[in-house]
Amino acid sequence: MNFAVPEKLKAANPGLTILRADGPEFKAYARLLDPAPYARLIKTLDETTTVKDANEYVADYGPLTSLAEEKQLVSELYGSMPVELGFCNGPNLTMNGAEYHKSPEFTAAATPLVMFLTRKAALKDFDTVESSEAEVFYIPEGCVFLLNPEVLHLSPCAALTTGFKAVIGLPLGTNTDLEAPPKGDDPENKLLWKKDKWMLAHPDREPLVKQGVHVGLLGENRGVTPVPSFD
Repeated sequence: MNFAVPEKLKAANPGLTILRADGPEFKAYARLLDPAPYARLIKTLDETTTVKDANEYVADYGPLTSLAEEKQLVSELYGSMPVELGFCNGPNLTMNGAEYHKSPEFTAAATPLVMFLTRKAALKDFDTVESSEAEVFYIPEGCVFLLNPEVLHLSPCAALTTGFKAVIGLPLGTNTDLEAPPKGDDPENKLLWKKDKWMLAHPDREPLVKQGVHVGLLGENRGVTPVPSFD
């Protein structure tokens, strides 16, 4: 697998430092997995989904969860807990916000991706985080990794103008609606948006703001300029 950041992508983003996923910086956020056991997940996602005009997230996608062997392998990454296998596809190019889970997040890239990742320590008083704190990584097609718990992230960004596709695995029930808002006075509660999903919105991302997501991603809504091809 070629982890080198494509020259055309670097040229299209001269103001953006894009790091390699096999470099030492990535180890602060995630660990790479052997992609071979998960190849059918990527193939199935690619064959059964398309990239639409807006991002699409499906938490539990039948054609993926029906792959029993692969689902078991992902479950073992969570200590054999029940898991959901879904996807996030789309044309997204900007950070828009930041979320974190208190579980790892399994990701298998069916296309090249760009990820903005931020350490939890950059989150101030469960209230704000500066977008400049994020480090930017190029994820090649076929790359499989396990994002560490509490790493701030959101949707992948497209490296190519055709958009992106990614398999997403999480403990079963993650990102589903809360039955009731949290009642305690823990300051972190104001970020709890879905089950195991603490979230901040950038003020420019009106759909999130209108839904009531806590506005806390400050600074530029950073993004990437995709390219038609790497050739």
